[in-house]
Amino acid sequence: MAEHLLSEFRIGPMSVRNRIVFTAPAPAYAGLDENANRPTQELAAYWEYMARGGAGLLVTEPQSVHPTSTLNPRTVENVSDDLIPLYRQVADAVHDGGAKIVGHLWHAGFLAATGYRNLPLWAPSAVRAPMGAMVPMGGGAIAYGMTQRDIREIIGAFASAAARLRQATFDGVEINAANGFLLAEFLSPKVNLREDEYGGSLGNRCRIVAEVVRAVREAVGPGLAVGVRLSADPFIEPGLTESDLPEVARHLSGSSPFDYINLMPALLPDASFVQGAGWDVAQAVRRESGVPVIYNGLLTDPAVAESLVGEGDVELVGMTRAILADPWLPSKLESGQRDQIRACVACNQTCSGGAGGLAAMGTPSCLLNPLPAEVDRLARTKDGVGQKLLVIGAGLAGLEVARLARLRGFSVTVWERGDDIGGQVLLAAKVPQRARFREAVEFYRGQLAALDIDLQLGREATVEAVEAFNPDAVVVATGSTPAMPSWLRSRNGDAAGVSPMDVRTVLAGNVRLGKRVVIAMAEVDHGYQALPVAELLADREHEVTIVAMAFEPSINQDFFTSEHAYRRLLRKGVRMVTTSEVTAVHPGEVEIRNVYTRQTGRLPADSVIGSYGGMVNDSLIGQLEESRSNVFAVGDCVSPRDIAGAISDGIRLMAKLPTAVRA
Repeated sequence: MAEHLLSEFRIGPMSVRNRIVFTAPAPAYAGLDENANRPTQELAAYWEYMARGGAGLLVTEPQSVHPTSTLNPRTVENVSDDLIPLYRQVADAVHDGGAKIVGHLWHAGFLAATGYRNLPLWAPSAVRAPMGAMVPMGGGAIAYGMTQRDIREIIGAFASAAARLRQATFDGVEINAANGFLLAEFLSPKVNLREDEYGGSLGNRCRIVAEVVRAVREAVGPGLAVGVRLSADPFIEPGLTESDLPEVARHLSGSSPFDYINLMPALLPDASFVQGAGWDVAQAVRRESGVPVIYNGLLTDPAVAESLVGEGDVELVGMTRAILADPWLPSKLESGQRDQIRACVACNQTCSGGAGGLAAMGTPSCLLNPLPAEVDRLARTKDGVGQKLLVIGAGLAGLEVARLARLRGFSVTVWERGDDIGGQVLLAAKVPQRARFREAVEFYRGQLAALDIDLQLGREATVEAVEAFNPDAVVVATGSTPAMPSWLRSRNGDAAGVSPMDVRTVLAGNVRLGKRVVIAMAEVDHGYQALPVAELLADREHEVTIVAMAFEPSINQDFFTSEHAYRRLLRKGVRMVTTSEVTAVHPGEVEIRNVYTRQTGRLPADSVIGSYGGMVNDSLIGQLEESRSNVFAVGDCVSPRDIAGAISDGIRLMAKLPTAVRA
């Protein structure tokens, strides 16, 4: 049951149908070309789809209130009345879906992108912006210290943007003073070095936020809810901390009229955190502010969300990642279909914008459910009735094909030569920090049973066996085999007393590793396998060294997960050698070479693990194509990629499969 989570709640003048809040995680929602920086029909369709899923409150993508804040063409700019008709379509679509919508007003401050319009980075003081792959926006430039005239301009920009949302029939406005952006920079004692009335004491540092709130309230009147988004400082230490937030909330509530606080984590927690982490901070902020607080953190389990709301710990819960994984989560809870919910695994790989973070150009999605609206559209068409489909391989690509094909009416059989479904995802789930990936496998296990899909484990696929089965179509999803460089393939280290092996073998277990372990990773790994394995081995008291070809081991991971991972790895003594590769194994050591200077060196090692991605396992495809038509391939046997690539293959195939089979 989720009676408390699904109960109505009032936020100032706004009543929401339940306590579930979806907050768009990144600003890449505008159009391109002539629609750059503008909301579009596609955006209205996106928000309508999210509203129909059942969430009570939707908080939009960050809307830039000033040209100095806009990151790229996909950032919506709320700087002109031209957007009012477009945003009215968004609001109408959300209201038709039964939800309420709040516009998120934002200035990026020194985390903006200087290269988009070659404008200076605005900040309370002339300080250096955070630099590095963790913050791929500001780039380490010295910010422009705002004058009081600039401050008045920004306050007016927030008010004008809010007035446009009122005209567009939005239900509320949320002001971003969180996550290291401009208003949060004024709150931070490390960034705000001003000596006027906007700097120094906490009251002075809160002044601009309070003035923005008052200006916004005047612009929208009493009929719209006004909220403030707060968080600790994610990038500057020692800056604004979680322990400071209750006092900040108290100062703001005493000096400005807002209806709620949307409390964000400083850095988006990944699966290494416990469910509900940080709820006590939300409780303290609520106590000091006297207004409802939306709790955001690692909250992907509806049972934990129900407990927090039911016990009175929080009033509203942000379940953004869980809803990206399954936009119909609230509706499924209401209809008693909890076992049909696709669970979020808190990987942060695509929902947070990926490696580009807030500067990314793609609309955030779920790694496990990258095209939910397209899947729903495909599932509504029953055009596979009377057709027999054979899927070879029960990794996630094959399982998604099987699920969608059955929803479209096909009779589906899955052959898997192993003793379980899930493929490489099952291996990933062996690492404690990625154990939740097993939930992705369990979702498909439940779907196989619910949809009456014939799963045959331990079944080896041969041309002869396929011919005997005689399906109308065959989908090959046989995955990949480990890619291994010459030093790993030769296994010359065995004789030298150093055992080389690939990362999949290590994850599968039943291997003996020495005390000193070197993990060699190619850029294609992106840290998705090597870093979790390194942490696992460090926890088992191995001395671990990562040798990475890239400048940064997790170069293509989102900066939230990377930040958490680096902190844990370094605290556990894991050493990282970058821009280098292993070239040979010798007695008690490995030889490495810098990929730029070609200089060589040696590292002590008892065991060496290679993490170099995969090679296509595609031999069966050609054999089947010689004897029959309607043979298709998806996933890593086409090209080794991540989970989103594998699942997207299955979705794209289902868009054309019924037509191909009938032909």
